Amino acid sequence: MLLCSIACCAVWLCVFLSGQLTLHSTLRVRLQLRETRQLPGSNKLLLQRGQQQQPQQQQQAQLQGSDAAAGHHRLSIRTAATTSVMFGMIGRDVAKELPYVLANIAKLAAHFKDAHVTFVENDSSDDTRGVFKAWAANFTSSSSHNRTARLLAFKPATTGHKDLQVLAQARNRYLEQLLQPEYAAVDFLIAVDTDMCFAWDVGNMLKVMDALLPAAGEAWQALYANGACGWYKDFFGSSREEVPFETPGSAAVYCDLFALRDSSGAAHTMAESMVLFKPGTCDFSAMQSNSAATMNCTYINGQAVVPVQAAFGGWGMYDARMLRRSPNSSSPAGCRHDEGGDCEHLSLSNCIARDFCAKQLIATGLVVNWEGCSEAQQHRWDGWYPGRGPIEQ
Repeated sequence: MLLCSIACCAVWLCVFLSGQLTLHSTLRVRLQLRETRQLPGSNKLLLQRGQQQQPQQQQQAQLQGSDAAAGHHRLSIRTAATTSVMFGMIGRDVAKELPYVLANIAKLAAHFKDAHVTFVENDSSDDTRGVFKAWAANFTSSSSHNRTARLLAFKPATTGHKDLQVLAQARNRYLEQLLQPEYAAVDFLIAVDTDMCFAWDVGNMLKVMDALLPAAGEAWQALYANGACGWYKDFFGSSREEVPFETPGSAAVYCDLFALRDSSGAAHTMAESMVLFKPGTCDFSAMQSNSAATMNCTYINGQAVVPVQAAFGGWGMYDARMLRRSPNSSSPAGCRHDEGGDCEHLSLSNCIARDFCAKQLIATGLVVNWEGCSEAQQHRWDGWYPGRGPIEQ
C-alpha cells in the first residue's frame, strides 16, 4: 500500500507539474452488447456540430492528459456546465431498448459543456443502426454546444454468446476514441449500459455530480451509480417488502455484484449477500450484516459515497486521463478492459487502481434503475410508473 501511495504521488505529481508548464501557454491560446457474431467490414458514422480545429499546442496539451484543463479547473469550481464528457455504449439487437437510454443520455448531456456519444454496434439483425443514426442526427443539430455522435462497427476477435472477452473488446473500442484529436478536450468518460429503459432523474443526478465534481482528481477518479434493480422497505421490523422504486425510506438493491469489490476487497454474491444502499445516505441498516460488515461510507460535499476497489452498476464516470496514457509501460495508451475473459469492469478498475492508485466511489444518491428492458418486465413498468410507462414523453 505504501509503495502504491509513493508511486501514485510520483505519477500525479508529474501530471500536475506538466499541467502547470503547459497551462500558461494554453491559457494564452484561450482558456451491453447482448449477443455477438463476426461483423464483416467496418462502417462509421460521425455526426457533429460546432467542432473547431484547436491550435496544435492546445491539442498536444490535452492529448497528454487534459493537464492544462485540469489546472484551469483547480482555479475554479468544476461543474457539469464546465465539463466535457464522452458517453460510451455497446450493443447488439437493441433497437427497442436504445430509444430509452438515448433519451436519458440526451437529457443529461444537455447540461455538459461538450458531449460526445460513441456507440459500438455489431451485426444487429434489427434496426439498431437506423435507430441510432436517426437519434444522432437530431442530437447533433439541436444544441449550440459541441455535440457529436459516432457509430462504430465492431468485428470481434472471437465469437460467443454474451462472451465476456467480446464485451471487453467492444468496450475498448470506445476507449480508443479518446486518443483521437477531436476528443482531446474530453474530461470524463461516462460508460452506460444500453439495457436501462427507466427514466433517469436527471435533476437529482446533476445535483450529485455538481457536488462531487469539484472533488474530482483528489477525492475520486472514478464515480459509479447506485445501480438498482429493485427497492425494499422494512415495514414490520424484520420483514422487507418490495415497493415501487424511490419510495421514501426505501433502499435500492444494488445488483451488479459481479463487478463489485468493496474497499476491503471483499466480493459479494446474490446467494450470500443483500447489498442495499438507501439513496443519498450512509445508512446500511437495510443491508444484510455480513454485507455491511466489510463496507465503509463517508460524505463528500454532502453526498454519501461508498469507497470501492471495483464497481460499475450500469453507469460509470472515469477521469479520461487514466484512459489516455499510463505510467505502466505495458499499457502506454492508458487503461483498458482486459480481454482475457473475466469481468471487463473488474479489469478496468484493477488497472486504474494499479497504475494511478485511483480512488473509486459509489454515490448512493446517484441512482439509476437497472431493472432491464425485457418485454416480460413490461407489467412491472406499468405498475411502477402508473399510467406513464417506462419513460416520460
